[in-house]
Amino acid sequence: MSAVRQYFDRSADEFAANYARADDFAERVRVWRRAIDAALDSLGHAPCLDAGCGEGTLGRIVAGRGVPTLGIDQSDAMLALAVRRAQAANLPNVRFERETVPLSGDFVSRHRGAFGLVVCSSVLEYVADWQCALQQFGAMLRDGGEVILSVPNRRSIYRLGERLWRPFVRESSYLRYQQHQFDPSALCEHLRALGFDVVHAEYFALPWQRFTARFCGARRSPRLATLYLVRARKRGGPAS
Repeated sequence: MSAVRQYFDRSADEFAANYARADDFAERVRVWRRAIDAALDSLGHAPCLDAGCGEGTLGRIVAGRGVPTLGIDQSDAMLALAVRRAQAANLPNVRFERETVPLSGDFVSRHRGAFGLVVCSSVLEYVADWQCALQQFGAMLRDGGEVILSVPNRRSIYRLGERLWRPFVRESSYLRYQQHQFDPSALCEHLRALGFDVVHAEYFALPWQRFTARFCGARRSPRLATLYLVRARKRGGPAS
């Protein structure tokens, strides 16, 4: 069992609770909901893959729009939460499987060209070969389909502090398992090289947001915001 999987099995309940109590997680949901709504307005009801679904927040947002949704995660504890919360929300059109990212060759083969939308929130930073994962997302998308990603913003001052502090953190910290932070421009260039066109991007979430938002207001500059979201469309097809 991988160290990342063990970490998320241990911390599933605590991580999921952040959606109810943490201001930056509340902003995360708002930003993601806007991006998902914008994508689905053009994509319709083509199936969605929630890659690294965690406790299933994004999958429930998509499924709530009537879209058939498959959530995958390597953590059994996270998947158990996702199943219970989807059932509580009465969303029979979302289902869940245990699968790693990058995905197995069999999974990619079974779902090649099957999805209109792939969503992936705060996952790639834990994935050694994130480039392979993006290639797989492209293979599983229909022409004109879209991928939405959010990743740690490497330009953020807060993320610089994380990089300096990482060698000293305990096993209970996510920083022990985070392998990457992303330069937004480089990520967008990589997506373009894979055959995507970037249609929307934004910075969001502040460190210690309950306090810093009093001074920053709605401003989310590259040096302040800790996260970056990009929405990109696969070239080809009528939606290109």
